[in-house]
Amino acid sequence: MPPPKVGIIVLCFNGVHDTLDCIRSIGRLTYTDASLYLVDNGSTDGTLETLRALNQARTVLIENGENLGYAGGNNIGIRRALDDGCDLILLLNNDVLLEPGCIEPLLSAALAVPRAGMFGPTVRNYHEPTQVESAGSDLDIRTGQIWDLGIDDTAIAPREVGYLPGCALMVTKEFCRKAGLLDPDYFLYFEDTDWAVRAERAGFKVLWVPGPGVRHKGSRSTGGPRSALYAYYYARNHLLLMRKHAPLRARLLFYVRFWRNHIRPSLRSWSREGGPYAERRANALRAGVRDYFLGRVGKRFPSTAR
Repeated sequence: MPPPKVGIIVLCFNGVHDTLDCIRSIGRLTYTDASLYLVDNGSTDGTLETLRALNQARTVLIENGENLGYAGGNNIGIRRALDDGCDLILLLNNDVLLEPGCIEPLLSAALAVPRAGMFGPTVRNYHEPTQVESAGSDLDIRTGQIWDLGIDDTAIAPREVGYLPGCALMVTKEFCRKAGLLDPDYFLYFEDTDWAVRAERAGFKVLWVPGPGVRHKGSRSTGGPRSALYAYYYARNHLLLMRKHAPLRARLLFYVRFWRNHIRPSLRSWSREGGPYAERRANALRAGVRDYFLGRVGKRFPSTAR
């Protein structure tokens, strides 16, 4: 039986130096039956020109020409990899570096665990390699809560979890065909959470896999949790996730908790902080909530919040 063919998709939106670091780490992988798909989401910093000049074997460059978001950009890469006969797809943010042996444990889990469809390695902080950002999380769609499960340094077997971060995420072709691809309504943030919920409902297992993992630089293209961009999409898409998957009573209770535990404290904190950046984050947060109730999805970040 031939080894599974892996399609590695690196989604790029600016950050040319991060992208090159990621590509170099892929070149050091010990698993060799893999093809690389570089998906450029309309970069404006010279990334595209640099990628065109790479001329690497088993590498496909996909030029989207515009920013289609995490879901839209990755979906184009996934479809191409499946058309090329890939058995498994590894999605990577361009600010991730892979440890050389990280592919093999994921493949072993895919082959050994019945109905396994989604896998993730341990994600460590790039600047503090001993700091674990994710070793799988759990998710309660009735409350909208996601919490870290912690890491067991002695673990040798995969662990079933509720959620894995999209910065380094492997899926099978069967999962893609039965559960569907990423939902572009989110554009940015929570599309990986939505995918995990859909995985469980389609009968697939979501697994954290111990062993060599990845190092994550973190939010290099979006500005991170203190940006207005994050505030907008976090608010709108968390609400959108609940509308898609939670029953009505749970949604109504979530709205109250979301206002009390997230929106009101954030607005108060930014009001005390003062200044234009705090004002932009507050405006973006309000806009995200407003757009959710108006049914506005996809790429909708308001120019007034920039």
